[in-house]
Amino acid sequence: MEDADVSHSGYVGIDSEIVHFPDLLHLTKKLGFRIVNWDGITSRPVVDKKGRLVGTLAGTPSDASKWKEAVQRIGKKLKRAQELLGLGVNDEAGERGDFVAKHLGYTHGGGRAQPSNHKH
Repeated sequence: MEDADVSHSGYVGIDSEIVHFPDLLHLTKKLGFRIVNWDGITSRPVVDKKGRLVGTLAGTPSDASKWKEAVQRIGKKLKRAQELLGLGVNDEAGERGDFVAKHLGYTHGGGRAQPSNHKH
């Protein structure tokens, strides 16, 4: 099953059609996107047509040792946050993927007739 061409949750299928770069470039421009040069190091915002931030090309430090230290620091902070939120083994493999998540908040889906508080 791990080699299946679908997502872990089954909600998002992965298109297995091979798209060659010239076709991808044409499709990208046709849909209104633009190709930007990025060095993989410098942080760069990604904005929509109205200038709203929709993502970030975060980049990595030019000094690889700083990157490793930063990842280790944030890993420790995330682990601590996981403990503070009371997330445990039962929260590690959910329907959306193999990562820690807590089912909570308001939702309107899954057959619900109206928005309701979703908690387990």
